[in-house]
Amino acid sequence: NALLAVAVAAEAGLGRDEIRRGLAACQPPPMRMQVWSAGGITVLDDAYNANADSMLAALQTLKDFPCRGRRIAVLGAMKELGSQSAGLHASLAEPIEEAKIDCAILVGEEMAPLAERLEGKLALAHVADVISAQEKLTSDVRAGDVILVKGSNSVGLSRLVAALADGER
Repeated sequence: NALLAVAVAAEAGLGRDEIRRGLAACQPPPMRMQVWSAGGITVLDDAYNANADSMLAALQTLKDFPCRGRRIAVLGAMKELGSQSAGLHASLAEPIEEAKIDCAILVGEEMAPLAERLEGKLALAHVADVISAQEKLTSDVRAGDVILVKGSNSVGLSRLVAALADGER
C-alpha cells in the first residue's frame, strides 16, 4: 500500500520530502499491523483479519523485526477457508520455522493441522480459545520479546491485545 501511495504521489508531482512526511503521518487502522510497546515487550498487532497470504506477510515481518528477546507468534485460526482450511493452516509450518520463531501459541480448532506439523520443532501451545492463549502468553512473556498477534477477527485476539496493552502479564 505504501509503495502504491509513493508512486501515485510522485506521479502527482509531490517531492520526496512531502511524500516522506505523508507516509510518516499515516496511521494504520486499528489491529492492522500496528506496532506498539508496553512493559518492555513489543507487540505487532494484526488481529483484525487473516488469510494465508497475510499470515505469510506477518510472519516475514516478525522474522525481520529487531528483537532483543524471543519472537513469539500468537496465531488465531483463519476463518472462512472452506474445504481448503486444513491444508492452508498446515502450510504455515515451514514459514513459521523459517521465521525463527521461538514460541507459537495457536488458537482455535482449525489450527490443529498446523500444531501437528510443528510438534517438537519449537515451543508450542495449541489452545482452544483466547482466554487460554492469554494465560499461556502472560505466564511466559518477558521484556525484550516481540509478539505477533494475528488471526481472523472472529477468534477474538483483540482481547489478548487489550490485556497486553493494559499490562496484564
